[in-house]
Amino acid sequence: MTHGKAAKPPSGGGERVIPDNPFERFELVETVQSIAVRFEQQVSRRPEKTALESEGRRFTYGQLDSEARRAALAIAEQCPPGERAALLLEHDACVVIGILAALKAGPERR
Repeated sequence: MTHGKAAKPPSGGGERVIPDNPFERFELVETVQSIAVRFEQQVSRRPEKTALESEGRRFTYGQLDSEARRAALAIAEQCPPGERAALLLEHDACVVIGILAALKAGPERR
């Protein structure tokens, strides 16, 4: 197996990619946290580490959090408490930002 390159799985199926970075282990308590809480912990621990690469653009955890907070404010302004919001986004970084924004704008996050 070569790290960071495509490798044939043992079953002879399609290719898979093995990341160059080591797998990060989590404590059991961390695995039952909400996505929003887990993401905020990553932001506080590693604000300058790359969180997402999409369409040739790289976002650090800090940048991704900043974009998600900005979008969350817009959602909260347009969607009164108790109402639902629908997001229509391209399949790129906007999807991740939109999901994080919706979680930040949700009732338990206000």
